[in-house]
Amino acid sequence: MTVKDKTKKKSNELNLETLLTHFQKTHPTAAIQTETHQILITIKVEKVEFPLFIRMTEDHDLLQLLSFFPCNIKAGSEPDTARCLHLLNKELDIPGFGMDDLNGLIFYRCMIPCPDNQFNQVVVDKFFAAVQSICKSFFPLIFAVSQGNLKFADIADKLSEMMQASGQV
Repeated sequence: MTVKDKTKKKSNELNLETLLTHFQKTHPTAAIQTETHQILITIKVEKVEFPLFIRMTEDHDLLQLLSFFPCNIKAGSEPDTARCLHLLNKELDIPGFGMDDLNGLIFYRCMIPCPDNQFNQVVVDKFFAAVQSICKSFFPLIFAVSQGNLKFADIADKLSEMMQASGQV
């Protein structure tokens, strides 16, 4: 193994310090939460802030990116919200929406394999960009449904119309 390979391997070692160094290149406010052993980054989409937590699994073979949507599910909107998230997961190339209906929380989570306790910077950056794009793209819809301002039936009808118009049905 060359010196360059050893240096690269060390800079890609899956631990909080190397991850923090990596993420601070593009997000200087990234910080380690010592009590939870994870990194916190705030994703800003216009005026909305999404907390993104980055952590490793105990065996250091997976990296989790978990972003919470900054809205609570309004009582009575749980079924429509769950159906909406299920539909989005079905249609997305990288599904990962979930909800904690006991606490009224909505989140998006993806898991990135990290063999040999190493992370691939390009892959991590691609997933990070996907999380940002998903927050930006789907927040208005998810917010409207979670607040009871939009029903799942309306979404399903609109999707059906779009698919018929494109000849996919």
